[in-house]
Amino acid sequence: MSCTKNFLICVIFLNTVLHTSSGAPSTPANTLNNTEFIIEKERALLVPDANRLFENAPVAPRLTTPPQQPLLSTPLPTIAPTWALLNRKTKILRAQQDVVTRLFSNCVQGGYGNFYTPYLEGHFGSKQNPKYAYGLHFRHLSFGKDQYGEESNNTLQAHGKVLREQWSLGGSVQYDRDGYALYHLPTALAQHQVVHQCAALGTLAQRFQGPFNYQLQVAFHYLRDRQQVQEGQLGLKGVGDYALNDNFTWRVASALHWSRYAHSQAVHRHWYRLKPTLDFSWNALAVQGGVRLVYQHGAIGKVSAFNAYPVLEVGYELQPWLRPYAGVGGDMEHNTWQSLMQENPLLAPGVTLQHTHQRVTLYGGVKGDVLAQVAFHAGLVWGEYHDLPCFVNHTTKPGYFEVHYAPEATMLNAFTELTHTNSAEIWTTRLRGDYFYYKLKKLQAPWHRPQYQLAWFSTYRLYDKIVFKGSLCWMGGLSAWDAQQGKAHKLDDVVDLGVGIDYWWNTQFSLFLNCQNLLARANERYWHYPARGRHFLIGLSYAW
Repeated sequence: MSCTKNFLICVIFLNTVLHTSSGAPSTPANTLNNTEFIIEKERALLVPDANRLFENAPVAPRLTTPPQQPLLSTPLPTIAPTWALLNRKTKILRAQQDVVTRLFSNCVQGGYGNFYTPYLEGHFGSKQNPKYAYGLHFRHLSFGKDQYGEESNNTLQAHGKVLREQWSLGGSVQYDRDGYALYHLPTALAQHQVVHQCAALGTLAQRFQGPFNYQLQVAFHYLRDRQQVQEGQLGLKGVGDYALNDNFTWRVASALHWSRYAHSQAVHRHWYRLKPTLDFSWNALAVQGGVRLVYQHGAIGKVSAFNAYPVLEVGYELQPWLRPYAGVGGDMEHNTWQSLMQENPLLAPGVTLQHTHQRVTLYGGVKGDVLAQVAFHAGLVWGEYHDLPCFVNHTTKPGYFEVHYAPEATMLNAFTELTHTNSAEIWTTRLRGDYFYYKLKKLQAPWHRPQYQLAWFSTYRLYDKIVFKGSLCWMGGLSAWDAQQGKAHKLDDVVDLGVGIDYWWNTQFSLFLNCQNLLARANERYWHYPARGRHFLIGLSYAW
C-alpha cells in the first residue's frame, strides 16, 4: 500500500535528494523552519511517499505533487500553488535527474513492469534564454491486476515564464486524468473511479531582492469524478516584505479564496486570510511576531466567521550545531473536496466539508549541523483542534470512505530527523521518525491515522556511472471502524522496502531498475485496499 505524506511534507523528499546531490548544503531542506510550515501543514500526518523508488499500491492517498519546472527566480520564498493536484501514486526515482535537466532541455524516459505497468514520460523545454523559457511535460503510467489500464495516471502540462529587468511573469496549465479500482462495493455500482483535473497558475514577482519585495499569484483548479461530483476553486495570494533597517523587517501575507462544491446541490464558500508580522534579528537571535486574521463564509459547525490567532516564534543560534526554537500559533485549515481527495481519492459522493479550526498550536525543537556532512532536527508539536477529519469506511459500501470529524481533538507529534551527505556527495541518507498521540471526543479513535512511522531513503553513487538506491517506509498503529461488527479493526503495520539501481551509459543515455515491496506485504494503508505484492519496473531514458 502506498506510504503517504506525514507531518513534514512541505518539500518533496525526492527534491531533497536531488538538491543534495547537486552540491547543496547539508542542512535539511525539508525540516521545520518556521511557523508557517507548522501551522499550515500540521494536518497532513502521513508518511512522505516521494522517498519511494516507485509505488505499487492500488490507491493513492495523499500523493506527492508531480515535479514541475520552476516558473520563477525570486528572492522571496516561492508561494506554493494554492492547490496541489491529486498527486501521482507512482514515482520513478532518478537520482541524477537534475544533472540531465541542467545539461539538456529535452528528456524522454519509459519502462515496463509486472502487473501490466507501462510507463512513459517526457520533458521538452526551450533552450536557455535570459528573457524567456517555456516547456511541455507529459506522463502516462498504468497498472492492472488482470488487464491493462485498471488504474492509471495521465498528465499533460505546459509552462512558461518571461523575465524582465525588474520583474518576472510565469504561468502553467495542466490536465490530469486518474483512474482507481474500487473494491467491496455492490455489483450495481461502478467498480472504477475516474478523476479529471484542470489547473492554471500565474505568478508575478520582483526579480531581484531590495528593500521592498513582492510576489503575487492567481490559481484556478477544477475537479470532477465519475459520480458527477465537481468542485471549482479560484484563489489569489500575495506576499511582501519591507526592510525598515538592518534589524527589523515588516512582512504581509494575504490570500483570498472562492470555491463551489456540487453534488446533489451546490455549496458556495469563500474565505480571506491576512497575516502581518514584524521580524527582528540581532546577532544570533531571531524573533517573529504578529497576528493571523481569518474570515470565512459558508462554514459548517460551531466555528465563528471571524477568528484571530497569534503568531510568535523565537530562535537562537547557540552554536551551528545547536539552534533551538519555540513558537505559538493557530490557523483555520480550509478543507475542500480536493484537499480531502489528496489524502484519500476513494471518497463517497457527497461528503460533508467542514473546516478544521486549529485553536492553538505550541511547538519547539532544536536543529543544527553536527558536522559539515550531517544535520539533525528534533522537536515537539502540540495542538488543539475543532473538527479534525478522519476517514471511515462507508456503512453499506465499505469500498468508499466517508469523512467523520472529531468536534474536539488534542494532538501531539514528536519527531526526529537526520540527513547525511558525505564530502564527495557520493552517499546521501535521510532518516525520519514520528510518534503521534491523539485525544478525541466523540470519535473512538483517529481512524486511518498513524501512531508512529519511520521513513528512510539513501543513495550511493559509484564511479559516476552507477547509482544504488534504497528506501524503507514503516507506518503503524492504524485502525479502521467496522460498521457491520460495530467495533474497531486493527490494521497491520505498513512496511515497504525498496531498492533500485541506475546505470548511466553516458550523460544522455541511462538504464534503471526499481523494485518495491520486496517483503511482499499486504500493506493495507486503507482498509480493503492491500498492495499487490512485489513490484518491478525496468526502463531507460534519453536526453538531448
